[in-house]
Amino acid sequence: PWAKRAAESGGVGPVRPIVLTDSSPEGIASEHQWLLGEDILVAPVILQGVDAQSVYFPKGADWKQVRVGANGEFIPTGAVYSGGTTQTIAVTIEDIPLFVRQ
Repeated sequence: PWAKRAAESGGVGPVRPIVLTDSSPEGIASEHQWLLGEDILVAPVILQGVDAQSVYFPKGADWKQVRVGANGEFIPTGAVYSGGTTQTIAVTIEDIPLFVRQ
């Protein structure tokens, strides 16, 4: 259901650059992250062999880290990050870091 909601939200398109909702210098510079709809932040691992990467969390909300379960459902990891901050997140090449707006 989250993908359908993202595709139907606001006529902008489901994949959105961060700058559409956060025009701060950090929002403008976050070129390897995007929003899926308004409420899902995607921060893919783009370099092989890294175990951590910086993620900018757009202003205006806290962001809860999730992973995708076998049936496509979001499973919270327990981590929550404040909007308007950049945090170093543990990553693997197999898992795409996903965060849901709270």
